Amino acid sequence: MIEVAAGVPVPEADLHVHSEWSWDAPRGAMEATCQRALDLGLKVVTFSDHADYSRLCGGARLDVEGYLEAVEACRKSFPRLSIWTGVELGEPHRHQPEAEDVLARGRFDLVLGSVHCVLVGDVVLEIDELGSEPEIGPEDLMQAYCDELLRLIEGPV
Repeated sequence: MIEVAAGVPVPEADLHVHSEWSWDAPRGAMEATCQRALDLGLKVVTFSDHADYSRLCGGARLDVEGYLEAVEACRKSFPRLSIWTGVELGEPHRHQPEAEDVLARGRFDLVLGSVHCVLVGDVVLEIDELGSEPEIGPEDLMQAYCDELLRLIEGPV
């Protein structure tokens, strides 16, 4: 681990970075992120952009081919930085065909599964809706999140 001013340690890798290829980071910039990673002394960066299929993101599809081309361009421009490919699959257990399609179209160094929606009874709540249902208390929301996380770990529905 290296240190920056004031003795603050900086990790040598960031394995969860979103770029302009991720629906939630329209102002992301893969090249600028690579330069900043070098400026910070990072050795490894992973662009783990979203592939989500929920209402919240409008069923955002990752342009796998465009994303991989951008990664290759950055690898050529920043040879001192190890740039890994990655994808963050939103609720892959609920969107198995879409998740399998993304994984079949590219080789990824890191694949993350994420839970941004929870099932409370028969209602699917998006992350931005959590807390908006007055009849669903914090304990029930946490239980729903943990249940959904277990569903992700256990596999497709």
